[in-house]
Amino acid sequence: MGRQLTIIVDGETSQVMTHALTVRGALSSAGIKLTPLDQVSPPASSSLSKITEIKVQLSHPIRVWNDSTKTLSAVDTAAIVPAEILVTAGIIPAAGDITRLNGLIVPLNEPLSVSGPFVLQYTPAVNLTLNVDGAESSFYTAEPSVGIALWAKGITLHGGDALSQSFTGSVDGQSLLVINNARPLIITADGRDISTFATASTVGEVLAKVGITLQDLDFSKPAETDALPEDGRIVVVRVREEVLREQQSIPFTTTTQTDATLESGQTQTITAGENGLQIATVRVRYEDGKEVSRETEESLVLKEPVNAVVVAGSKLVVSTIEACDVPVDYYKAITVTAIQKQLWAPPLRKVSLRWIRPGFQF
Repeated sequence: MGRQLTIIVDGETSQVMTHALTVRGALSSAGIKLTPLDQVSPPASSSLSKITEIKVQLSHPIRVWNDSTKTLSAVDTAAIVPAEILVTAGIIPAAGDITRLNGLIVPLNEPLSVSGPFVLQYTPAVNLTLNVDGAESSFYTAEPSVGIALWAKGITLHGGDALSQSFTGSVDGQSLLVINNARPLIITADGRDISTFATASTVGEVLAKVGITLQDLDFSKPAETDALPEDGRIVVVRVREEVLREQQSIPFTTTTQTDATLESGQTQTITAGENGLQIATVRVRYEDGKEVSRETEESLVLKEPVNAVVVAGSKLVVSTIEACDVPVDYYKAITVTAIQKQLWAPPLRKVSLRWIRPGFQF
């Protein structure tokens, strides 16, 4: 009496009627010839008494490319899990290793959805040791380049960061990868702000990196030879100087002489003062377009100033004034103003007084 069986070969299902007593016999009656490398479930020697489904994974020629040794090896296996295929090829995979099929990464321990001959690419992971700003760490990676390995690890680099290995070069597990992270900087120059990252040790090196040159009298804050500032700000000051020739006035001075024959309080001008004239060479300094200093370097006097001479009288002349019907002699009168202020009083009252004779006032 025959029985109905489901046979799945390399993922393809078919229904067969068989009078065979074993799995091997059922497969043979269905035209499937097994080789020692084929995989059968249940085993080929099993009885069909309680079996309704048979799974067969036929062996296929598979080639394995090893990125580490740059070699291509061929194996004949029924395995469809990359890790098992690698073991068949004599490769023991480890954590972090990568396998690719048709250029796409495939999980190491999951079955492939492909049958027939194919090429499996194997990239072993290497232990990459890092030193980032003095802090050392390591991780395994099978990425093709240093840059991709760092990106996959979540390590972000900026344009100014310094690497001891090529960013696009292959990963070298034998050498230490040193990364010096750049500092963010803002450079103010020529009326604009430039944002950049740099690992330079001095201000001058940073300016050279971004293409800013200091010419003639230009300077930077901090100076070119100084270390990078803590606040990350660098200011470039553009300096220019010009030399001018100017006409300048020379002020005269006044000399006062005393005349005992002239009444006190009276003056007479003996010689009128006149300003002189000179031609001066002046150096003017501009910083970022603004004048910051003006210095006279030399001058040529065209006309000397004429100093004024003034005579002041010192002769005391006694005069008489009636004060409250009383004659008072004095030699000098000075008008002063007194202000009376009381908390309860009406508006303020001004009183003008005259000071007459030394020691007598009212």
